[in-house]
Amino acid sequence: MKQDYNREFSKGFTLIELLVTVALLGILAGGILMVLDIGGILTKAKLTQTKKFSASIENSLSLS
Repeated sequence: MKQDYNREFSKGFTLIELLVTVALLGILAGGILMVLDIGGILTKAKLTQTKKFSASIENSLSLS
């Protein structure tokens, strides 16, 4: 009798199993993003933006 009960209700995943899986996938995705050096790309973008802004200011001062 006990075995029939377990078979009937063990067909899917529990909420805890799904939450643990999503958490692990998030951790793995974060690790992959760190390896790909997304921060370095953002730093280069900020540096380029700053260079363009300073060139714009220099150009404005030379026109005066």
